[in-house]
Amino acid sequence: MQDAARVDAVAGEIRRYLDAHPDAADTVDGVLQWWLPAASASVSRETVEHALDVLVGTGEIVRRTHADGTVIYGRQR
Repeated sequence: MQDAARVDAVAGEIRRYLDAHPDAADTVDGVLQWWLPAASASVSRETVEHALDVLVGTGEIVRRTHADGTVIYGRQR
């Protein structure tokens, strides 16, 4: 189980990134590399996945699955 405070902190970072870049959309790995570069060394992929799930669950972002199975996260267009 992920530490809820850590997941909330990462979700907050993702929110801030999307506030600055509202058209951004990326995979979990892209979010980790590009949206959270300062934290990428200390944040696990699993934590990012949980944070994205939280944001999808609250309707703040959407999850889109492309025909090739790639999953992309971003704001509703």
